[in-house]
Formats: sequence, structure tokens, C-alpha cells
Amino acid sequence: MGLGACSVPMADLPVVGMPAGAPARPTGPTAYPAVHDMPADRGDPMLDPAEQAKLSNDLKAVRDRQEKAANQ
Repeated sequence: MGLGACSVPMADLPVVGMPAGAPARPTGPTAYPAVHDMPADRGDPMLDPAEQAKLSNDLKAVRDRQEKAANQ
């Protein structure tokens, strides 16, 4: 069989086959994903700088409490 056997999917080999209950393979080529489509604008506004600073400080305080508890 040589190297040519490496290019055949395992499921197509007569001994291996597809498992029971496996979905059928698509017959035609699949469509490419829409890589250039941009997502819709966010409905929720982003955090303003004051909210971002408060969240950052809260996370730092939680981290410091966890480190202190882990070292005791």
C-alpha cells in the first residue's frame, strides 16, 4: 500500500468503516466560512474609564485576599 494509503480517510477503509449512528457525510463541497463578515455592533455600551478602574481594583483586591488566604 505504501504512502498512498496515508491519504485515504480511515473511515473510508473497508475494514474500519463508519461507527453506527454516525451522521452521513455531505455529498457536495462545503461553503467557506464568511471570514470578512463583521459582527453586529454591541447593544451594551462598553465600560467607561471609571467603571473599568473600579473593576480592575476589585479584581486586584480579590486576588490579594486569595493570595493572603493561600499563604496562611
